[in-house]
Amino acid sequence: MSKKIVIAMMAGAALLGGTSVALASHGKVGQWSVTVTMGSGEKFPDMSKMPADTKARMQAMGMTSNGNSMSIQHCMTAEEVANDTLTTQDKTCKLSNQQVTGHTMSADMTCSGQVNGTGHFNVTYDSDTHYTGKMVVNGTSNGQPVHHDQKFDGHWVSATCKAPR
Repeated sequence: MSKKIVIAMMAGAALLGGTSVALASHGKVGQWSVTVTMGSGEKFPDMSKMPADTKARMQAMGMTSNGNSMSIQHCMTAEEVANDTLTTQDKTCKLSNQQVTGHTMSADMTCSGQVNGTGHFNVTYDSDTHYTGKMVVNGTSNGQPVHHDQKFDGHWVSATCKAPR
């Protein structure tokens, strides 16, 4: 797998990890661990087989990967918990058509950066310490077609946030 593809996959996972997915009064402030699993036969890169510099970049972003799934650490702020809208730290992606229905949030997105494409995701909280969701993105990365079908599962870890490794 080329280094460019690895970085594109990291960017996609970072997009998810950097997306605030709290529903007002449903999430808790603090450290969350989010596990992302690829669908459609795709795999995340196995970190144990990566070049040292790529592995270090992922670890610095709070990510681990075994090929089947990727774990991302996210510190959810009080502002994110109080907000009933989705936000993303990735400035190359714009969110639209945001909806909140009960304990579920959904949105469409359009990205024009490392990954150019469109997608949709939804998140459902079953408690203030757990959520599940799905994100589908279709587009191109480095001129190659991409289809990412990801499921994610977020668990609250603690009220105190840890800095990424």
